[in-house]
Amino acid sequence: MKTLNIIGCGKLGNTLAKLWSDKQSLKIQAICNRSIDSTQQAVQLVGSGQPIKDIRELPPADFTLISTPDSAIANVCQSLVNENKLTKETVVFHCSGSLTSSILELAHQFGCHTASVHPVHSFAAPEVSTLSFAKTVCTIEGDADAVTQLEQLFSNIDAIPVAIKPESKMIYHIGLVFASNYLVSLVEASLRLFDSAGIDRATALNCIKPIVNNTTDNIINLGTAKALTGPIARQDLLTLENHLAALKTQQIDKNIVALYQSLGKIAIQLTAENKPIAQELYNMFEVDVTS
Repeated sequence: MKTLNIIGCGKLGNTLAKLWSDKQSLKIQAICNRSIDSTQQAVQLVGSGQPIKDIRELPPADFTLISTPDSAIANVCQSLVNENKLTKETVVFHCSGSLTSSILELAHQFGCHTASVHPVHSFAAPEVSTLSFAKTVCTIEGDADAVTQLEQLFSNIDAIPVAIKPESKMIYHIGLVFASNYLVSLVEASLRLFDSAGIDRATALNCIKPIVNNTTDNIINLGTAKALTGPIARQDLLTLENHLAALKTQQIDKNIVALYQSLGKIAIQLTAENKPIAQELYNMFEVDVTS
């Protein structure tokens, strides 16, 4: 069985290591975190592996995963090379969503195979992630040998490897930010509007919960254009005029007003995929018809 060393074994590293160990795809050989306490906790969570205090103590391995924060990946890679803790043909990879395998160039020059693999998964708790990881899309790029080996490893734990061009990773990651982080911001904007309407947050959350759940289901099952409902999809000009007037006259946060208008333009573009759009609607949101 091939071996794996992990540097920076947090929630992501714990999840992947346990899955590979349980599936007997890899032998978890050594784990090295910033503190020996967190290293021992990681070994306990994974259920295998040897806790290492310092990179200089790492044994050779077939695979080396650097799952530190993005800002530390280059320094860890340099330390591995400087301390001669890599062997030629070792596969060195990281799981950053925005960085490419080029951050591992020193290891590549040393003779290692390098890649980046980004699982599109929220690693809030390893005990939950190990149960829900199956069918997770994992975008992957790097040199051919590394990609081939890692595609097999991630397929072994029921992930779905998807190739991505290195130059596309940053824009791809911004897309994920919109789908996840900014979705939270969007819900926060909704709750602040409820607050301005005199409705407390607990009641507001109960109010929007079924709508949010139903909408996300519809997006996945029907696509965005068919999932869109509401006054723009209906081209209800009177309601939209009243919305814009209320936002301007009731001292609503300017960021929320701008968000309403920006998202309205995208909603108009989606509506136009299924039906003709009244010119008044384009004018109301100042949408460029030619764009």
